[in-house]
Amino acid sequence: MLESVCDPDGDWQMLCGVEGCVEEGEPRYVGVGHLMENDQSINELSQLKSGMFAERPSAKSPWKFGELSD
Repeated sequence: MLESVCDPDGDWQMLCGVEGCVEEGEPRYVGVGHLMENDQSINELSQLKSGMFAERPSAKSPWKFGELSD
């Protein structure tokens, strides 16, 4: 599962959801331009507002958007 979150404070996170992935370790800052070099669909995430998320089961699947619950 691939996921992007824009938390209520406006901070963004990109998570891959794969066991053993880097998010289980220390967070890292990455420029969105580097991510877009590998996946142009990340541009669709620009519509995320605070308190929203987008997810998809694989890199070839479309993004599904929703609101974070409390």
